[in-house]
Amino acid sequence: MPGRAARYEQSEVAGAVAASMAAIEVVEDRYLDYSALGGPTLIADDFFHHSCVLGPEVEEFDPQNLRNTKATMFVNDQQAGSGAGEEVMGDPLAALTWLANSCVLWGTPLLAGDIVLLGSVVPPHWVTEDVDVRVVNDGLGEARARFVRA
Repeated sequence: MPGRAARYEQSEVAGAVAASMAAIEVVEDRYLDYSALGGPTLIADDFFHHSCVLGPEVEEFDPQNLRNTKATMFVNDQQAGSGAGEEVMGDPLAALTWLANSCVLWGTPLLAGDIVLLGSVVPPHWVTEDVDVRVVNDGLGEARARFVRA
């Protein structure tokens, strides 16, 4: 998404997506009380983000369907949460469009091969023991991870 004078529209951004995939965002709680920090601080810090686990790429998935996608998280095969794509700014593509346009303004446009997590549709689940986590995402398959206490 190279720099240009005109802002990118959501349909253009959707057309630039090479593949979509299910993901597990690995989070790290670095705060005593994150709710007291406010949105700008959490956004600047990338909130809880530590790393991610990606499922297989799904090239034939139409990114314009992300808002209708449902996801469910299982911890040791027990459902631990669920949500829908529309919970990410009303449409995950709205988040990607905002990011693409912001990156152009910052002089660091999105590049082919960049991986972008658009937001979590399942609330964080804090683990305190060894667990298997699986996120199943309609149309995108699943991502799996095993977390082991060090």
